[in-house]
Amino acid sequence: MAGLLLISTSCICAAAVDAEISATDRSRAFASNLYQKKWIHGSADCKLNADPAIEVFRYDRSSYILRQNKCLGFEAPFIFVLLGEEKVLVLDTGATENAVDFPLYKTVRSLIRERSEQDGKTGKEILVIHWCHFRIRMK
Repeated sequence: MAGLLLISTSCICAAAVDAEISATDRSRAFASNLYQKKWIHGSADCKLNADPAIEVFRYDRSSYILRQNKCLGFEAPFIFVLLGEEKVLVLDTGATENAVDFPLYKTVRSLIRERSEQDGKTGKEILVIHWCHFRIRMK
């Protein structure tokens, strides 16, 4: 059975960094898919929202980008899931702890199960790193 290790840090200020895309055709194709991705933009009335709690985007065979529904958190933070040979890394910036409203663990387990069916490897340990961000206002 896979283990779950949670590392919770105090708030870390995160900065956006532009990554240089590799010159290979495969990398270009994945990058192009990400640039063309149209994320769910939310609802005018969250009481009528029918969008999933978590939007899942497969970047490549081992990398997923998940996004929290804007009706669950106005920032609609991203969660990154990286599937390794033996372990899974979840970089969680999500803002909702309620597993009923925001089934993050269930979603990650389904991604792991799907990958395990492809490569035959089961029992991967899950490492979760959760951080929040904040803005520094300078006067």
